[in-house]
Amino acid sequence: MSEGDRAPGAPVQPVLFAGVRAGVDSATLVMLAGCSDEIHCLRRLDASSDRRDLRRFERYRFLVQGLKEAILAAGSPAAVAVEGAELLASRRFHVHLLEQGALLRYSLLAAGLAVTEVPPPTVRQFATGDSWARDPVVAARLAEEFGACLFGADETIAYALAQIARCLLRPEGYDPRRRAALSGVVPPLRALGRGIV
Repeated sequence: MSEGDRAPGAPVQPVLFAGVRAGVDSATLVMLAGCSDEIHCLRRLDASSDRRDLRRFERYRFLVQGLKEAILAAGSPAAVAVEGAELLASRRFHVHLLEQGALLRYSLLAAGLAVTEVPPPTVRQFATGDSWARDPVVAARLAEEFGACLFGADETIAYALAQIARCLLRPEGYDPRRRAALSGVVPPLRALGRGIV
C-alpha cells in the first residue's frame, strides 16, 4: 500500500529491517524500524538436544520456526540479513551450523521475506572497519556510533546485521566506509514464492 492508498489519519508503519544470528543452540533476532537506531524488536531463542543423532533436527525446527514467527509477528521487514556460518570455530559443529543455516534461509525465503547472507568478517568490517575485530570491539563501536546498548555477542552481531539490512536498501544513510564493506554482499532476494514449505 502506498502512502496515497492509506486511509486518512491511519498511522504510517515504519519500514523494518531484521538481523539474525543463529548458533548451534540459540538464535537472536534484532529488528530496527525506519531510520531509528533503537531496537524495535529483540528476541532470543535457546534450545538444546542431543547433537549426535537426528534429534538435532527438532532443535533446528524449534529455532527456525521461532525466528520466522518472531519476524512475522513484529511486522514483515523489508530485508533480513542473516549471518553466514563462521567455520573457523570448532569443527565439531560445522555440519550443524550448515544444516541449520540452510533450513533457516529456506524457511525465510519460503515465507516471502527478502533475505541476504552476510559473512562474519563482513559484519565485523561493517561495524568496526576491521574484519578480524572481536565481539567486544564490535559492541563498543556500535554503542559509540549508534547508541546501541547491547548485552552479549549474539545481540551485538544481530544488531550489526539489522544495520546491514538497512544499509543495503538505504545506503545514503551510511558513510562510504560502511557501504564499501558491503560491496561483495548480494542484495536481499525474494527467490521463492509463498507456500513452498
